[in-house]
Amino acid sequence: PAPPALQQNVMGLSRRARRLHIGNLPQGVGLTGEMLKSFFNAALVSANLHDTSKEGDPAIDAMLGTEGKFGFVEFRTIAEATSCLAL
Repeated sequence: PAPPALQQNVMGLSRRARRLHIGNLPQGVGLTGEMLKSFFNAALVSANLHDTSKEGDPAIDAMLGTEGKFGFVEFRTIAEATSCLAL
């Protein structure tokens, strides 16, 4: 395995490619970033589109825009982010 400093640098460099913009979110339903992250974790695992060689959840972070109309979900790998496009 790569040294932790190198691995962290690679994660920083690939962050944009591992993030997806999620638009047209329902408003007024109490949606949170944690709920969005849980949804994508469940969807990827149930569709068997996640990387089974890695431990943990495919979605590692999620945030909503200030008005809640859109959000961003960050995944462990570029491949898992790309797999979400098949959902």
